[in-house]
Formats: sequence, structure tokens, C-alpha cells
Amino acid sequence: GTVSGGAGTDTATLELAGDRTLGADMLRDFEILNGEGSGTLTLTGAQTYERVNAATNLTIGSGASLTAPVVFGAADNRFTVAGRFAGSVDGGAGTDAILVSGGSAAAPVAFGSIANVEAFGMTAGYATIAGDASLNSVDMAGGRLVGLAGSTIRAAQIAVRSGATFGSAGSVIGNIAVAGTLSPGASPGTMTVTGNVSLASGSVSLFEITPTVADKLVINGGLSIASGSTLRIVAEGAIRPGTSYDLIVASGGINGSYTTIDKSASLFGFVVQRADRIQLLGQFLGDPAFNPQVARSIDYANAAIQVQPATSTLFAALPAMLTASGASNSQAFAQLTPEAYASATQMGVDQTLSLTDVARGPGFATTDREDVGLFTFAQGIAQWHTLGADRDAGTAKARSSGYGFLGGIGIGNRDWSVGAFAGYLDSRQRITALGAATSTDGVVAGVHGRYTAGNIRIGASILYDGGDARTTRALPGASSATGRYGLHSWATDLSVGYALAMANDWTLTPKVGVTYLRTTRDRVSEAGGPFALTVARDRHVTGFADAGVTFARSEASDAAFRPYIGFGARTRIEGKRADAVAGYAGAPLTLTALGAPRARVTGTASAGVAYRLPSGVELFSTVEAQTGQDDHRESIATGVRLRF
Repeated sequence: GTVSGGAGTDTATLELAGDRTLGADMLRDFEILNGEGSGTLTLTGAQTYERVNAATNLTIGSGASLTAPVVFGAADNRFTVAGRFAGSVDGGAGTDAILVSGGSAAAPVAFGSIANVEAFGMTAGYATIAGDASLNSVDMAGGRLVGLAGSTIRAAQIAVRSGATFGSAGSVIGNIAVAGTLSPGASPGTMTVTGNVSLASGSVSLFEITPTVADKLVINGGLSIASGSTLRIVAEGAIRPGTSYDLIVASGGINGSYTTIDKSASLFGFVVQRADRIQLLGQFLGDPAFNPQVARSIDYANAAIQVQPATSTLFAALPAMLTASGASNSQAFAQLTPEAYASATQMGVDQTLSLTDVARGPGFATTDREDVGLFTFAQGIAQWHTLGADRDAGTAKARSSGYGFLGGIGIGNRDWSVGAFAGYLDSRQRITALGAATSTDGVVAGVHGRYTAGNIRIGASILYDGGDARTTRALPGASSATGRYGLHSWATDLSVGYALAMANDWTLTPKVGVTYLRTTRDRVSEAGGPFALTVARDRHVTGFADAGVTFARSEASDAAFRPYIGFGARTRIEGKRADAVAGYAGAPLTLTALGAPRARVTGTASAGVAYRLPSGVELFSTVEAQTGQDDHRESIATGVRLRF
């Protein structure tokens, strides 16, 4: 039948003599249930009390539920939960055990606090602990046990066998041995362990990741990972590129490593293990629309992240590489490349070609005299050069300008001359799209000789440019980096012409020439934060061949006014495109960037005028232009020459 307690606070006491079953319909309106005697009291149905005092074993049957705090007496008692339970447990003075096989994720066995219980076992089901649980040992052969946020589980040893899952979003005090699944957090959360954790072969460590937070295991002790263990990462949405998640931090260090890393296909990142932690680092995503220069920069950043120490300042700078929507910022990645240094190599080439123009120019012209005499000259030069952008390669437009003054001395007559010159050149290059600028200044020098045999004209030069360069690059995050380095060039030049006599002392002279130059850009280490580059030393060899025709006064003419005009072409016959190899944040020097391209063939045009005064003073001025595909250069020179 049914017994009703009615109003008030009522107590039902069951004196057992062996195992008995209490159905939900047997007692009604009782607030306290006492179980005495010997045997096991099994509850069926849904039962709720303000308190259960059990001096015997207590079982919640499969499909049944109990909502009440349970207090055991002085005997050795066993609390078996095959159904559902919600409440706290006090084991009393005996040696007590809790055995769980019931509950589900939707309707778990929900422990509030557990006190004075020596053993906790679980073979199946799903259970949670919300408060403090003091246990001697936990032995899980199956099921899942979860410590909720704010909970504390104390046990000398926690064994998670194959097929069982254990985790917490609170604290665990004790050693944990896992052969099954360790699942820190509670979708997601942080699990703090004071003790040692060992992961056996075949074990799985399960971490859940969201775009803003990730599961984390903090171990105030050591972590041992056996061969054959698996780290499984489940992602909900895409993680933010460049973000670093500490999955495991172990103050006592980590021994061993995971054999298998199992992560979602949507999770674009990689796992890095360090001495005291295991991290998940979000990778930057590429895009088919990105040019090769940017794609290489993204690949390098992803590789550089992997070798960073946990305290690297690079991690704090990585958010600057993203757009507002969290995508990889192509402009920012372009700024990380050493493109400015690759394009600076072209400045060295330009300055050396300017010296070639000086050597071939009026300063070293043969005289109109039969006798040998000295001469000297001084001139100023200026040049402007624009190298266009290459969208296919991803390089930006580079504009440069420069000026200089130099002087020389020589000896010769109308058949030959030889001399030397020295001076300085200053140049500046801007790459507006990258916010980069390079300036160079330094001493230049050269020797030149000419020889005339009948109609044949031969000239040869050795030239040197000893430039010192300074490059400043804008970096993501409103910062900048600066590097200083040597930018030196050597060149040899040879030209041959054949003067065809025209009427009235005019000549038409077809010419061919070859110029070889070597530009060396010294190694440089920038100053300017985690994205500051270390750029490798580079030696760039280029060969040019030129051909043209000049219409001018004969060199032997006595005419004072001496104009000329010339047309031709110059082609690159040797040398690859200028590039630079660099690295940052301690990563290897493998980040390659191309510089602005120089046209393989350019057309040239030149004009000039010289005026010989009776006193042996000669004034001269020249202009020259070359143009090719996205390659345009102009130069001007003005000077004076004095014959002794």
C-alpha cells in the first residue's frame, strides 16, 4: 500500500532484514527517509526527500531517480546509482563507496558535494560534481565524470581506464592515470590539477576550441605522455589566425609526446610542444587571390610561429596581420617581406650605370691637339628612375632619384686619353605601396681610357661605387624598422665605335658596348620590434650590351660649338631578377622577396652640346633617357673641362 506523511516534517524509518525495494508509490509526503538494519535498500521510480539517512547499502535502480542529500552511518556502506541522482553524499565513519552506472549527458547523475567516501567507481553513465568531493580513490572503468566549474575533486589516485572519460572545469587534487579519455574543461573550460598526470598508450586527450576560448589543462606537477597517445582537437568555428592557445601547461615539465594529432579539418592551425606546455597556434589563411610575394610571406609567418618561445613578443604583434573581419591582411604581409632590400639592389645598378655614362661622356674626350697635354674636368649629374609594379609577381613600383658631383684628371691628345675621377653620389628610392624608403650616399671613383685608330674608337673603364645605405620600412601596427648596410658596386665597361666622316666635320658613329657590374648588398639586422628583419648578404651580377648610333662633330674638328645626338638600345644579357632573403623573430632566413623588375630591353636617346673656349676651357651638358616596359630612366649632366 501507500503511506502518507501528511503535513509537517515527517520521517519514515525502514528497518531492513535483507535486501528490500522501496517504490515511489509506497511513501508519500515524507521529508526524511531513514534506512536501518542490514541489507540493501533499492529505490525505484522518482523519489524526493529533504534528507536520506542510510545505515545500510543504498541503490537507485535503473530508470529510477532520487533527489535528496544522502548521509550514511558508521558502517561500511555502498551507494549504487544505476538511475539518476541529484544531491550531496556524506559517507559517515565507515569505509564507503559510490558506484555509478546511470545518468546521461542530458540527465546526468548530479553530485553536489561528496564527503567521507573512500572509493568512487564508475562503469557507465554520465555524472557531474558541482562542489567539493573528498575521496581516497577514483576508479573509472567506463562512463564519463565531469567536475563542473568551481568544483574540487580530491583523491590520492584517479584511474581513467580504457572506455572511460574524465575531465573538469574546476580543480583536481591528486594524481591522474589515463588509459581512456581525458577531457579538460566543460565546453570549454580550464582544468587545474595539483599532482601528476600520466597518459598511457591508447589514451585520448580531448580539447574543445571556439573562436574565443579553448579547453585548458593546468598541471601543478609533471605530465607524462606515452607513445601511442592521441591529442584530439574539436573546433567550433574557425579560430582567429595568429592566436596562441595554451592547451596544456605543466609546471613540472612534459615527458614524451603525442603520437597522433587529430584535429578538425576546419581548424587551420598546428600544435607546438615546448618544455612546459603544449600550444595550439592558429595559422594565417592564404587566398588564391593573393600574389606570390604575399603567399610566401604568409607561409613564412606560419612557420615562424612554430619556433617561437612561449614568451615571444611576436604573439602580441600578430593581430596586426589581420583585417577587421579576421582574414589575413595582404597589405600587412607584403610589408613584412624584404622587398625594399631587393629593390635597393637596383639603386646600386643605377648608380654604376651613371658612372658608365660619365666615363663615356665628354669629360674624357680626346683633344683636338697633336701634342700630349693634361686636362681636368668637374661635373654634376642627376638621374631619375621608375621601375613599375609587377602584379603577377606581387612587387610594387619603385621610384628613385639621385645626384652627385665628381671631378677627374687625365692626359692625352687627339688619338688617346687616359684618366681617373672621384666624387660622391646620393640617391633615394621610395616604394609608396609598402611605405618603404632607401637612401644611399658614398664615394665613387673610376679610371677610363680611350684610343683612336683611324676611324675606330675604343673606350674602357673600371668603376667603383662605395655606397652606404639606410632602409626604413613601415610595419603593420603603425611601427617601423630601420637597417643600415653597405651597398657597393664594381663595374667594367668596354665600348667600340666606328666614325664615318660626313660633310662639314660631322661624323656618324655606330657604337656597341658591354658593361658588367657586381653589386654587393651587405647583411643587415634591422631595429624595430618582432617584425624587424635580418637580411642575408647578396651579390648581384648583371651584364648589359648596348648598341646605337651618334651624330656629332668630329673630335678632331676645330669648331667651338659641338652638339650631338644619339639613339640606341640596351639589353640585359646576364643576371637574374634582384631578390632578397631574410627572416624575423629568430626564424631561419628563408623569406624570399623579389625586387622591382628591370626591363630586359630598353630604348635609349641622348643629346648634348659642348662649347670650346679659346682659353682651353670647354663647357658641356648632356641629357639621356631610356625607356622599356615599366622601366623609365632619365639623367642629366653638366660640367666644365680645362685643357692645359
